[in-house]
Amino acid sequence: LDKGMFHFTSRDILVVDEAGMLGSRTMERLTREVAQAGAKLVLVGDWQQLQAIEAGASFRAIAENYQYVELNQIRRQTTPWQMDASLDLAQGAVGKALLAYDAHDHVHRFGTTDDAKHALIEQWNDVRIASPSDSQIILAYTRKDVKELNEMARAMKRKDGQLGEDVVFNMERGERSFAVNDRVYFLKREDSLSVINGTLGTIQGIDAKSGLITVALDADDLNSKPQIVQVNTNYYKHMEHGYAATVYKAQGVTVDRAYVLPTAHYDAHSTYVAMTRHRKSCDVFVSREVFAHDKALIHALSRNRAKDITLDYTHMQGEFARQRGLILDKSPALSLSSERVRTSERSIESLLNQVMGRDLQKEQQKLDAFEQQCLKENPSQVLHIADSLLSIAERQAKSLARSFEPYSKALAQNRLTSEQQDKLVRLMGQLPGDSQLMNAFKKDYPEFAKQAEHFIKRNEQEVHRIRIIDKELDI
Repeated sequence: LDKGMFHFTSRDILVVDEAGMLGSRTMERLTREVAQAGAKLVLVGDWQQLQAIEAGASFRAIAENYQYVELNQIRRQTTPWQMDASLDLAQGAVGKALLAYDAHDHVHRFGTTDDAKHALIEQWNDVRIASPSDSQIILAYTRKDVKELNEMARAMKRKDGQLGEDVVFNMERGERSFAVNDRVYFLKREDSLSVINGTLGTIQGIDAKSGLITVALDADDLNSKPQIVQVNTNYYKHMEHGYAATVYKAQGVTVDRAYVLPTAHYDAHSTYVAMTRHRKSCDVFVSREVFAHDKALIHALSRNRAKDITLDYTHMQGEFARQRGLILDKSPALSLSSERVRTSERSIESLLNQVMGRDLQKEQQKLDAFEQQCLKENPSQVLHIADSLLSIAERQAKSLARSFEPYSKALAQNRLTSEQQDKLVRLMGQLPGDSQLMNAFKKDYPEFAKQAEHFIKRNEQEVHRIRIIDKELDI
């Protein structure tokens, strides 16, 4: 696009995978180009995974303002408890997911980082020997850790006599030594090689004179047999050793087994990606040098670092100010900034309406009429289909509303029994820490949500009052 070598037409459909990694400027450019051409834009991704390097969270902004289809059936993992853990990770419940993996002996603790790395490599090597057909990846956050883990894995294979002689190549990131039977990782898409960023393979042959490396690409869901390609390193220089990779490079990768080295850099988004790359197993190797206890581990790996967008500050000024310890004023400058943001919001909305390529309001009216007709003819089937289309948060909100309903009347009349009070405290305990559930509950059940918020606030005040009394009694 920048070089003028390609132009969209009205017959084009642009599918953007991992759209959550697009920053606001790139997304604006993309939507503008598509809208002007009358093409169609399909965004695919998960805004809970790795955040964009650029500023903004444009994918989340679009999803929050327009209807979208959510795929919530786990296909990569097939073991029930792992599928549940993946859903927990998607919802930010990292602690719950880690406890599940720990309960099945997949979280390993060591006194030092060196011990954790050596144990990781030993387990990786044991599985490599016992199950040579299983694909594996080691995941770390920094390039430094990745480089060290790659070197350790190569040393282990060389010790077992399973690596050929090293041949040095000048690659994009400097000199790299590759050998026959080395695992390699492709860093850039190249259609002539049938590789994309993240493709894994095994070196089958090296011609040092011509610079050709023969690689057997890993089989995937589309290709059941490994594909053999010849890489001319005089032209394609985007290869690395493929035993370990950064979490950012691994988003989109699928392997049989993953090994995760958590460090202080991790958050809920990188943990979600790292612990959902596998089909069969994922093992986490924890260093007590980095995380002195499990609470520190869970706290670090649960941090929400979702990026903000400018529009957040107009819709949720009070909440964003509170999180940052700011006091909102109503100065003319703030009002002017807000007005500018609202103007930008209207411009973006207009642009996205063009991308949609139709009048959403008219289409919604048609859908509403069709829904009413179907409800008359087959109400049970329609309700079943409608329920299956709900997001995870909407389903949870629906379940919560059913449980909450018996208490609603008693709350309104201020006649809760002590037993009802205790049950309601437990029921409402999940709301404050789950923003997606809270938002869905407010949207679909506003009256219940209002009562629930009032109850939670009143209960917190009561707990605080009791603590003060306890403190005074201790004195």
